[in-house]
Amino acid sequence: LQGNAWVGAGKNLFRSSPGQDLKPVYRGNETFIKAIADGRQLYFLTRQQGILVYDNAFCIIPVQGILLTGGALLPHSRLLLSTRESGLYITDLRSGQLQPTGNLKGRTDLLSDQQKNIWVNNHKGSIWHYDIRQEQLKQLDLIPPAVMQRIDEERYAFYSGAGNNTWITTYGGGLFCYNRVSGELQHFISKQDNPSGLSTNYLLSILEDRTGLVWVGAEHTGLHKLVPQSLAVSRIFPDDNTGGRYAANSIKSIYEDSYHRLWVSTRNGGLHLYNSRLEKIRTLDHLLPGQSANIYCMREDSKGYLWIGTKGEGLYIVHKD
Repeated sequence: LQGNAWVGAGKNLFRSSPGQDLKPVYRGNETFIKAIADGRQLYFLTRQQGILVYDNAFCIIPVQGILLTGGALLPHSRLLLSTRESGLYITDLRSGQLQPTGNLKGRTDLLSDQQKNIWVNNHKGSIWHYDIRQEQLKQLDLIPPAVMQRIDEERYAFYSGAGNNTWITTYGGGLFCYNRVSGELQHFISKQDNPSGLSTNYLLSILEDRTGLVWVGAEHTGLHKLVPQSLAVSRIFPDDNTGGRYAANSIKSIYEDSYHRLWVSTRNGGLHLYNSRLEKIRTLDHLLPGQSANIYCMREDSKGYLWIGTKGEGLYIVHKD
């Protein structure tokens, strides 16, 4: 709103106005987990206390006895809320009323893509697509039970392109392409007799670029380029000195900037920049402190600055030039 940046950190909420540093604007007992904008109003979801609403002043919508894990904006001033133990709820932001919805029980987490499609993880190997128009949940079974027993946690990444398709990566279940209108679900997996396909089913990140190419980040085995029309796959290693089997080639996130360049981050804190021909421009490891600065997300603002969110090392701002 009005060009301000908001950052929730622990029990403090910070705001940065254009040209100014971050300053604390709210202190309390809340742990901030999500920010949602709706016109002039901002909604900050907190773990225990409810929903902090900002419209020139702060107020709280309580959610007594419910531990929130996420939220997404619905039409008609409502929020879909996921919880740690109680499934899904819908809250009316005008009245403050809270009602359970759907038949999911136990822990749920809300996920979204850049098109603001809503996905629900119930931690049992399935993802549910929440159809906003029909207000219905559609189940997608993605990770087999045998794989669920081997992995420490589910990891999903989503990317919805210009059409009706959403690409979904899984950790152990391979790659999926889901048509949100027809319900068709395509599945791509690693096969030993197909060396030109995916090298592994353990995937971490996904991007569809402006030309329609799909980029898939894998655990240990580098960055894959998929041509959807032919299903041809090629692969590069950001760190080609390791033979492709280490954290330096585990692709945590992929981002395309307005110059059509790819920013690729790796599990060991690496950050690599490629041009549209996939030629490495440079490695930017020196920008982040040491091996612990895993990059979880990247976004470009209107002035050409790249905002980089890390795990444990804070927020960085880098000019894309």
